[in-house]
Amino acid sequence: MYHKSFYYLWSTQTIANMADLLYTLALTILVLDTSGSIIVTTLIPFITVISRLISGFFAPLLINRFRLPALLFISQMGQFVLFACLTVYLWFDQSGGPNLIFILIIVLLLSFLDGWSTPSRNALVPRLVDDSGLMKANTLISTSDQIVQFAGWALGGILLSFAGPLNVIGVVAVCYGLAMTLPIPRIGRR
Repeated sequence: MYHKSFYYLWSTQTIANMADLLYTLALTILVLDTSGSIIVTTLIPFITVISRLISGFFAPLLINRFRLPALLFISQMGQFVLFACLTVYLWFDQSGGPNLIFILIIVLLLSFLDGWSTPSRNALVPRLVDDSGLMKANTLISTSDQIVQFAGWALGGILLSFAGPLNVIGVVAVCYGLAMTLPIPRIGRR
């Protein structure tokens, strides 16, 4: 049997994963349009991967030290605040082009915060479902992650072609805000 908090966890992480994918697409297009350089544009996925990798090394230390729901909340709140700042900056920037260093620093920080959300989520799942439902819960989360990764790129590309990168960035900010406002599971000590 699933605890109600499992559904909140599952939905917030699915929304956050979609937001991560969409912001990567939108910022990649925006940076390519602004810089005209493919090499500069490849810095976005490169920084994302390296930052998540480094953050993943710190995840076990953080998970042992802090409560899992608190880690998820800090990660989601931090991502929302950082992305809201980036969105406001991009929407109101009148200088003729966004500051690429600023964008890359925000990407680095967003990815670092995201690096410990998946291990925290995975550690929370066994606490939110009965032993008999653990395999189904893990399957649901894994399937959702794969659907977001598979379909998200295609749907994100379509959304980008119709709405443009700045509007997609606005949608991402709303997604991060929604993921942050859904209740984080509150169970046990860790």
